[in-house]
Amino acid sequence: MTGQHVEKKENIHVLHSVLEQIDLEAEHGKLKNFLECIKSLNDYSKISVKMYVIRFNARKNTSLINTLSRMETDRTLNKILINKVISAVEQKESIVPFLDLNIDNNESIFYERKALTDYSSIEEAIVNSKVVKFDEETLSSNNGYAIEIILPKGVKGNAEEIKITAFTYFAKAWKLKETSKFFLKDGGATTENKESNFCIFDYVTFICMDDGLFVLNNNVFQTIMNYTERLEKRKLETLDELNNLGFIHKDGIDIFVEAIGNDKSLLKNLAATQRSGHYRNPIFKSKLLAIVRDKKLGNLRFDNDNNIIVDNDKRYIKEIIILLGDKRVKTLILENVADVEGNLHLQTAMTLTAGSLVA
Repeated sequence: MTGQHVEKKENIHVLHSVLEQIDLEAEHGKLKNFLECIKSLNDYSKISVKMYVIRFNARKNTSLINTLSRMETDRTLNKILINKVISAVEQKESIVPFLDLNIDNNESIFYERKALTDYSSIEEAIVNSKVVKFDEETLSSNNGYAIEIILPKGVKGNAEEIKITAFTYFAKAWKLKETSKFFLKDGGATTENKESNFCIFDYVTFICMDDGLFVLNNNVFQTIMNYTERLEKRKLETLDELNNLGFIHKDGIDIFVEAIGNDKSLLKNLAATQRSGHYRNPIFKSKLLAIVRDKKLGNLRFDNDNNIIVDNDKRYIKEIIILLGDKRVKTLILENVADVEGNLHLQTAMTLTAGSLVA
């Protein structure tokens, strides 16, 4: 390839395998139980709370974090910070997997695995952070903060320490507010009424707990996690894998890359195809060949070795992505053929028998 090929740093066969299932309700339950446990405590002094002031980069081809420093907070403010996190989670009724074609909704938390993001750079910044004394100027130059809440071992009968870190991003620099939740005092944050006051926001962007990220605002999450750059990396990972599995000849990879360009819709759909992993099924290729050649439900062309011939045409590239993602469907009754827009959610078919609906 022409310098665009990169070696995979992750075993994507494991990370993106459709066989790897996560019990989302169990993960959601852990987070809710932790917060319920915190709420039940009469004395918040037993909990460790730390506040980190962050300047996110949120620009392509840069590190996620520009600066991250710890700011001292008083006990009263800590209680406010904890309750903000609890309230944000309580407003969400359900949890769904983070998929590359998700759109935000007011009811759901999106769950993503840390291993599929660049979150490790944020963890490293937190580990290496130091306490900084802020003034009005240095604090207002930041555009986010994180609240780390730790329940020490044994406080509520827990066998081990439990920790979550909740992140809030607000795009523009931190502004002074006439009505706000904390004030600056001696370089730290306090609820005492001082001259310089900054607001604590009611929303949370995402929360880290154990190996997962609980995303409360998907669009903002994608912005601060430099998601577009991640899509570029996954594009190359996916094309390498398709070449190794015999779907695309290596000579077609450069053509594929050029055709996609920076088209975000195609990049997201390709990432969704990789995440679903349908093409890894041993019978997928023979089924694909049969459908395209025999049933005429696809416009792909194959060479003598059954590799998909790649053209520098976005419509044709989209056709490849749709079929590899198993998103061409046929209705049972009228046998209409259509392509699925967004994520394909498979549910058990229901059959009406003797007046009752049976799965």
